[in-house]
Amino acid sequence: MRCLSSVGRVVALGSPALARTRGSAALEFALTAPLLLLVLAGTMEFCRLFYTGAAVNGASRAGAQYGIQSVSNSQDLAGMEQAARNDAPGTTGLVATASRFCTCSNGSPVTCGTGGCTPKKIYVQVNTSVVFRTLAAYPGVPDNVTVRAKSILRVQ
Repeated sequence: MRCLSSVGRVVALGSPALARTRGSAALEFALTAPLLLLVLAGTMEFCRLFYTGAAVNGASRAGAQYGIQSVSNSQDLAGMEQAARNDAPGTTGLVATASRFCTCSNGSPVTCGTGGCTPKKIYVQVNTSVVFRTLAAYPGVPDNVTVRAKSILRVQ
């Protein structure tokens, strides 16, 4: 019986030419599988990091949007922080800090209370952060990275 070898020649079954090529596919797979798995793991970790970054950014924006709804909301720092945490329920360990500041029309900072220039521009700022941890330890890659976002919006 004859078969076609990997180089395109017709050889008889059981011949030494066919025996030399037997198992080469398994060897090639054994050599490339770890590299393919490493690429797959790296892609998964990058996607997780990208998702976490989007969640942290969205949470920061949600907290600031709560604060700009009214002047009284801009004073509710705990409410802005809670709105940020509520926007990213799947992100564990999210830290949110809110603040409020005012400027004059020329951009110089001023206290938000009475006095100073008029009209005052009131701003809210929400900073969010979370520590992203990789699923496994990879050589040359840090095990954890802090992902941060900041949103500054003017109160209506």
